[in-house]
Amino acid sequence: MKRENARKITLLLLLSSIIATGCSRLSQWWKSEYATIDPIEITSRVDALPDNQRRTLAQNVTQRKELIEQFKKAYALAQAAEAEGLHKSDTFQRRRTISENQALAAAFSTKDAMFTVDRVALTNYLTSHRQEFDADYSLISGVGAEEATEEQKELVALQWAELRIRADKGREAGLDQTPAFKAQLKFSLANILANLYSEFLDKKFVVSDEEKREYLAANPQADVEKLRGIAQQLLDQVKAGASFEQLADQNNMDGTRGAGGQLDWLSKGRLDPEFEKVAFGLQKGQVAPQLVRSKYGFHVIRLDDRRPLQGEQPTLSETSGPAEEILTRHIFISTQEADTYEAQVKEGKMKRAVEDVTLNFPVDAPRDFAIKVEGLAPFRAPRLGGGSGGTMRSATPAEKR
Repeated sequence: MKRENARKITLLLLLSSIIATGCSRLSQWWKSEYATIDPIEITSRVDALPDNQRRTLAQNVTQRKELIEQFKKAYALAQAAEAEGLHKSDTFQRRRTISENQALAAAFSTKDAMFTVDRVALTNYLTSHRQEFDADYSLISGVGAEEATEEQKELVALQWAELRIRADKGREAGLDQTPAFKAQLKFSLANILANLYSEFLDKKFVVSDEEKREYLAANPQADVEKLRGIAQQLLDQVKAGASFEQLADQNNMDGTRGAGGQLDWLSKGRLDPEFEKVAFGLQKGQVAPQLVRSKYGFHVIRLDDRRPLQGEQPTLSETSGPAEEILTRHIFISTQEADTYEAQVKEGKMKRAVEDVTLNFPVDAPRDFAIKVEGLAPFRAPRLGGGSGGTMRSATPAEKR
């Protein structure tokens, strides 16, 4: 019995060893192509830059290292996107096809600068590939695709057809099989995956009600209702006879503090729509009876003066009357932080997530790379190193008018 038990234990240990070895080999087999950056991938990217930029890179080791970091960041995020299965999505496949066609069309145009496509050929190609264009249209046209006129859409369609024809010519010439093209395409696809992962994180990190309450408790200056209450108290003080200029100097959150809240002479179309609607409706010396909420914050508005528009002959209009400009003052309570704190909280979460990505998905990359520039001696690039990083966008604060 002891001998039988010993035999079973030996078999179990042997089986565990085989499984462990198999898993290790499977892990190596499935290693992402974005886990390593080959020097040719960087040099192919650099070779496409204008000569002056390549010359600057060749002489500036700091900028070369920054470029390597950009590659590593994109490749780390690309690996994270693959881990989430985003490389299998229809969106990625469509963006991949568009990116590949753009790169091939550019490569073919460089190879054959004399090649042209006439309008008949473009129209015929578009007719036979209309369904494909319709599928690509929203991706290649951007946010304003739905607002485009039929003429604008047709112009985009013809441009798309020419790009596809040139890309097909590039394939016929075998340009898609060159090491340089494959390297450039890999970088483009890494960026597509990185952007998809950023979009994934943006949807994932919704700021919860509890997080909002915690933030507002710690940052009362971001509570829009408290700010509204402060602005209303100031309006009530003005109505009770307090000095408008003094309250503006004590409370304004823009460049008019210290100037009694006075704004420049302004004509229609140069102010926030909500501010303008109220200000132009006031009589000289009148204070708006209600708070005005603009995209910048809360305003108590007083009209100090109005006059015909300077530098132009006043013209009569059935709707607006003579062209004029107004001189106003305001007491201003900014809602900038209140309007942006959710984005800031989300950005902090996304930044931490990207930092985790750079740790969990390291990228082996050269520490430096060679650039061939006329008049400068090339050098030998060192061996691969490791590490990765990540970048996030930052919010742009609203400026005062």
